[in-house]
Amino acid sequence: MAKYCKSVQRFLGIDGKMIVERKKNALVTGGTKYDVAAFAVLLLSFLDKNPGLIDEFVVFHDGISKKDQQLLNRILPSRFVRYSFPGGISGFPEIIKSYFTTMVFCKYECFRLLRDYRNVIWSDYDVVVAGGLSPLLDENSSGFRVMPDHKLQLKDMFNPLPVQLAETRYELNAPAVATPLFVFSDIMPNQEKYYQWCIEKTCEYADFLYLPEQAVFTMLLQNFDIHYSKIPYFPYCVHPELDKEFCGDAVIFHSWGRPKFWSGLDFPLWLKYYHQWLALGGSPHREMGKVYPLWQTLKRNLKKHLREMLKRFHIGK
Repeated sequence: MAKYCKSVQRFLGIDGKMIVERKKNALVTGGTKYDVAAFAVLLLSFLDKNPGLIDEFVVFHDGISKKDQQLLNRILPSRFVRYSFPGGISGFPEIIKSYFTTMVFCKYECFRLLRDYRNVIWSDYDVVVAGGLSPLLDENSSGFRVMPDHKLQLKDMFNPLPVQLAETRYELNAPAVATPLFVFSDIMPNQEKYYQWCIEKTCEYADFLYLPEQAVFTMLLQNFDIHYSKIPYFPYCVHPELDKEFCGDAVIFHSWGRPKFWSGLDFPLWLKYYHQWLALGGSPHREMGKVYPLWQTLKRNLKKHLREMLKRFHIGK
């Protein structure tokens, strides 16, 4: 837990380390120890396209080696925070335990990081930055800058939809928010209240969560009637294969789903920064070169083409 020591104007960060000066902006990510190479690509590409925009890199993890921590710290001053979900439950659906892992809930910690930073920029790590992100730090009245999902609604965040949620005042057919990228600013009120609320709702709906933190963040925004600033899905979340029409203007390429940049999605821009990381002596990604089953990729592409055909059919009618 971060603590603010008013008497000496110093900060104890959430990792227990003293912060003598309040930093301005932090880039934050989180994942398992096996993903450190992807963390490095995120950081290297961010700094290449946005020099001077961030002061520190914050990584929530479950055991990154000291060697890799030192290497990241040489690229930019970095903080490494060991994370485990604080809710005290383990009964999550299999998709959370095996696909996302409970590390996904470290996104909630961004509320508490506002004790240490003016702006907290969260980014998922399966990305590569291709353009400028300074517009995301423009002032807004709520302290929330988040990305509306361009397809999914709140009801799609659960499987199955819990009966108790259907009986509440939540707008289940309203657009959900996507969380590969968001910005929190310290003008946000009720930071600790929002943090605790997210933990409580995660525990309450644990058995039903499908896209877990997206569900909880969407509920939070509705519950507290938060009028947030919007991050457009495109060009800030462009899949290099499935969103080719947006690739020319992409600010962030995101390998959501499977395969990833390191497991079969061959993408030169990501590889450029990956090889920079290896040249520094960083650990390779353990899945690098692993080819995700072809049928999975074909199945996903087929679904996309079917959606487009149905859309054209309805427009034609």
